[in-house]
Amino acid sequence: ISPSHAVQSVARAESRMSDEFDRWKREIVRIAPVWDFSGIHTVTQEPINPSMTGYQESSHYNPLIGRMVLDRMFSIRNEKIPADFGSLLSPGMLEAHLVNQRRALQQWSTQNAETTALIKRWRDDAFRGVHTESDS
Repeated sequence: ISPSHAVQSVARAESRMSDEFDRWKREIVRIAPVWDFSGIHTVTQEPINPSMTGYQESSHYNPLIGRMVLDRMFSIRNEKIPADFGSLLSPGMLEAHLVNQRRALQQWSTQNAETTALIKRWRDDAFRGVHTESDS
């Protein structure tokens, strides 16, 4: 499961899609273990600015992160990989993982209140069908 930027996790929560996302993870894990790089962790919390190194934008990461995903999945030693990057999900640990992800999301949203407020405004505007150039 892809490591989209933290703002994607906030957007998913604010659009009330987190439960659906969690349900999807449960369905996948029933079939087979799966690597989950989504959620809030060191890599996905890169500050948003024009000189970001990990992301082209919030849902597309750069080769640096792609390399870390592959190295983690194939147990290749890479000092650049933070300990909190990626979890191999299995039925026995999934629920605790989901609880931890929600807790991390709440903490990130609180610490990044301005960004979270902007995402909430975009959500509200989208539901009303409104978008202004100043929001871009």
